[in-house]
Amino acid sequence: MLETKKGWTRLLAAAAVMVPGMALAAEECGSGEVSFLALITPNLTAEIYLGLIDRFNDQHPDITIQMIQSSGQPHEEYARLLLSTGSFPDVAGSLNIDRASFFRPDVLAPLPLDDDAQLIRNVESETTDGDLFAYTPFSQPISLVFYNKAMFEAAGITEDMLPPANMAEFEAMLYQVRDEGMVPMAVANSWAAGWAFFQLTQPTVFLESPEWYIERAEGAVTFADGTWERGAERFVRWAADGIFDPDALSTDYASGQGKFLAGDAATWVMGSFFTAAAGDQDFEIGVFPVPTETGEQVINLRTDPNSISVSVTADPMAAAICFAKFMALDQESNKTLAEADGLFSNLAVPPALELTDLQKQIADYIASLPSLPTALGRGSSQPVAGLTSEYTAVAEAMLQGLMTAAEAMAQLDDYWESQSE
Repeated sequence: MLETKKGWTRLLAAAAVMVPGMALAAEECGSGEVSFLALITPNLTAEIYLGLIDRFNDQHPDITIQMIQSSGQPHEEYARLLLSTGSFPDVAGSLNIDRASFFRPDVLAPLPLDDDAQLIRNVESETTDGDLFAYTPFSQPISLVFYNKAMFEAAGITEDMLPPANMAEFEAMLYQVRDEGMVPMAVANSWAAGWAFFQLTQPTVFLESPEWYIERAEGAVTFADGTWERGAERFVRWAADGIFDPDALSTDYASGQGKFLAGDAATWVMGSFFTAAAGDQDFEIGVFPVPTETGEQVINLRTDPNSISVSVTADPMAAAICFAKFMALDQESNKTLAEADGLFSNLAVPPALELTDLQKQIADYIASLPSLPTALGRGSSQPVAGLTSEYTAVAEAMLQGLMTAAEAMAQLDDYWESQSE
């Protein structure tokens, strides 16, 4: 069922006065050392986390937080490595990127569905078989097309022509940009390549079937028999026809974002987290959701980004849960992380966020458009373990012209079956 987020803008504007709060006395939290795996990005820097940890330590001086971070590989891959080597941290952020690997009772501790957890909107919807394996204090739309208004205008694409009516019209606009001698779309390597592929494809996939992953698990659909393969065919065509930045595979995420902000590419398809980096460029940025093939406008909304989980082996457990609650449910922590990463608060009574004009446009889309899942999963419709890494592998191969759409989808199907045995 499609869901529209009515009242979203009103909630975003709620004044931070006399809101329900989360307050744990030091004696409830105990003492000891807690290890914390943080998701470090260009937006969510180590300094931001250390500032929050300092606030926590002011309130809980008997608890020491030891922060760790990935040494260059994607966050979820590093978390899987730590798990496989017996070095899994007491508290970890953003394990929701690969729920199948981590959201299990032998890996994560079920968190109490207490009054503190109820500070999160619709918290019961984030449970897995009745267990809450993560606090989910944010929402994040992805599959957003950020575009350089000046470059679009130079290609004859004016504001009254936007957003495009459907994917075919959007494709025609990108070719117009290319024909004017400009790079139509910035793309980056590693995880960002996989995201480019599924963000351009998922609006139509989940419009046709919001529970596509459940159907795939039941064997009712495959990657090779429909919308995913059409998206892959388009991705291969765009790579061959010069729609993507030709240097994509030698460009990391920060550099790809930087190319768009420098005016070297007309579009950048990403999530709302990009908005935290925008603002200082010398051109105006517009935004619209990736169009569907049929023309119905939708918003692909993650309801669990930047989640916080606690290991089933956390020791001391009370201190670990206390820190997880602080990071997820504390009003000031929520505000700090949301504003740093272009997120929208998922607290029942959110802090008052200072939204940029670009973020206000996105909030309007959230409030007015049907909400769909994402390729990262939502609720009970989840991918198999490690599928995000497999999206990256096939996307990079398609960008290099090393794999056809049919071959890419066959690889995804083979991978799914290998993880289902």
